[in-house]
Amino acid sequence: MLRDLGADVRAISASIDLAAVEMMAGDSAGAERELRTDCDILAKMGETFFLSTARAMLATAVRDQGRDEEALEITRLAEKAAAPNDIDAQVLWRCTKGSILARAGAQNEAETLVRAALDMAKQTEMPGLLATAWSELASVLGAGGRIDEARQAADEALKLYVTKGDRMSAQRIRAGLAAT
Repeated sequence: MLRDLGADVRAISASIDLAAVEMMAGDSAGAERELRTDCDILAKMGETFFLSTARAMLATAVRDQGRDEEALEITRLAEKAAAPNDIDAQVLWRCTKGSILARAGAQNEAETLVRAALDMAKQTEMPGLLATAWSELASVLGAGGRIDEARQAADEALKLYVTKGDRMSAQRIRAGLAAT
């Protein structure tokens, strides 16, 4: 509805919040739908602040649907648009790219990226972002066969999700822990 009323940056950036809800609910295709159009509009407008975060989230949604090559390209676009002090975007593109690289067997590069994202997230007062970084580190470590370390990282994510009241993400982490 906001798009229909006028394509200003604030209206378009609402897709970031809608996509976050879709991702928490496990609907990455829904998140992609919310983000893709607005990413295109923001890029045409020359806006980069919201675009970098929206692209990083889009990359995650695309990755979660199994389209790693496309997601990797979107992380490159997010990286290019992200200002050095745009912590949301910097953390998110690194986490997504790191997990893709881990699945492709580039463990060292993947872990370096995700640990850098985790260090950035630790400097914020955003527990959801920090939990995402811990969760992605667990994924990277798990892909490398480092199960005990992956469980420790997942436990850190779980604590933050529970404290924040994010039941869906906590449930996802618990399911992952039970499967290992």
